[in-house]
Amino acid sequence: MTYFKTIAGVGNVPMTAEEIAQRQAEEAAWAAKQAQYEAEQKYKDLRKAEMMPLDGDGMDAVRKAIDALANGEPLPQEYVDYRNQIEAIKAKYPKPEVGK
Repeated sequence: MTYFKTIAGVGNVPMTAEEIAQRQAEEAAWAAKQAQYEAEQKYKDLRKAEMMPLDGDGMDAVRKAIDALANGEPLPQEYVDYRNQIEAIKAKYPKPEVGK
């Protein structure tokens, strides 16, 4: 593939082998960073897909837990079950360590 650069007043001229090597190194570095970012973010989509059905029941369980805590009662089992489901999904799709 021929690479070109634009020079004012001259137009497009072919790049030297050194310029091409530098450009390819820059493109490879960017592609690696982009792939790492996408891999680090993919867990969010996977978690969201599994958590979506829990939203309605989960909000109800959280509301009941808040009421129980406000009244000095123990957390309802419904909330504990909901929380355990969330933790299981998080364990299944762990957040990647950034920078590794």
